[in-house]
This record gives sequence, C-alpha cells and structure tokens, in this order.
Amino acid sequence: MTDHRAPLIRAAATTTLLVALVASGCSSEAGGSPVPTGGADTSTSFADEAPRVVDPLDVSRYLTEPCETLTTDQLTTLDIPGSGTPETTGAIAENAGPFCSWSSSTTSDAVTIGFLTSNKGGLSDNYRAQREFDYFEPTTVDDYPAVFTERLDRRPTGTCNIVVGVADDMAFRATANTDLDARGACERAKQVAAAALATIRGGR
Repeated sequence: MTDHRAPLIRAAATTTLLVALVASGCSSEAGGSPVPTGGADTSTSFADEAPRVVDPLDVSRYLTEPCETLTTDQLTTLDIPGSGTPETTGAIAENAGPFCSWSSSTTSDAVTIGFLTSNKGGLSDNYRAQREFDYFEPTTVDDYPAVFTERLDRRPTGTCNIVVGVADDMAFRATANTDLDARGACERAKQVAAAALATIRGGR
C-alpha cells in the first residue's frame, strides 16, 4: 500500500536541512555539541580562532558538483537512500554555498553536505560567533578541525550538524536528519562528514 505521507515527510526533512545551510552561510554562525541534552552552555568559552588546517584541501571541483562528495560505495555503507539532489544556483546556494541533499522517499531520514563559501574565514567564522548560539563543542574529523554547530539545539529531535574546516578559508557542513536520539544523530553527521572528507582527500 502506498504511503501518501512520504512526500510530506521528505519535504519537511529537506526544508529542515536547507534552513540549517542558510544559517551556516552567515559569518555569525556558531557551533554545537554531540551530547544528548540541549540548551546553552555559558560556562565554557573557546578561542575566537579555529585551529589551523595543516593539510588544506582543494574543494573547487565540489563547488560545482557537491553530490560527488559521497561515492556510491559510501552511500551504500552509510545506508543513505536515493540519488543526491544538487543545488548550485538559487538564493540558498548563492547566499550560503552549494550543497547536495539525499532524502528517503518513505522516512524522514536525510543528509545534506554543503560548502560554506559565504564564510570567508572558514571555520574561524564559527568560532568568532560562538557566544550567539545555544552550544559549541569543538571536535575533529580525521585530524581536521571541526565543530558540532546549530543556532537552536535540535539534537533531541534527531537533527545534528557538524562543520569541518578543510582550509583556513573554507569549511563544509554535514547535516543529518534522523529518527535517532541526539547522540546517534550526531554520530551519523560525523560519519557522513568523515566520508565526504575521505572523498575530497582522495580527489575523486
């Protein structure tokens, strides 16, 4: 029997991910945390500059082909459904940066990878604005500096975002929208980011 709710579920998931990308594209973006509880943590502050990227990567190819950041094998391993939908033109892509979204036709599961071309300071733009957001937690993805990040903490509803610095003036964001708990959603976002980073490092 056909589930007529599927298009609505898919549209809602995609809208959530696009809103995250718009927020990321602003130079006042800040971060997030992989822990399962929400709310601001005003007791901790971090430096206003992100760690330097020791081995910068060229992402120019992926700015025009953002869906190439995940290979067929990676999509299968990560159980990411369907083909990616690239966005390289339009208001969101032009104001925040190009991105690609993958979403299920039957569930709310979706992921997005977007390059934050509007953040001219790369990951440091996130660090400089950290006090404006609910939470901020630096991490790394395969030795590249990163932060879990979101204006409003939506981890309890299964959405988590991570921004990875690939050069001192360039970062990309991986967003996972899932039916997992907060910790599981952030683990998935980090797995997706790691896969994209592996692709970029391999030059594929």
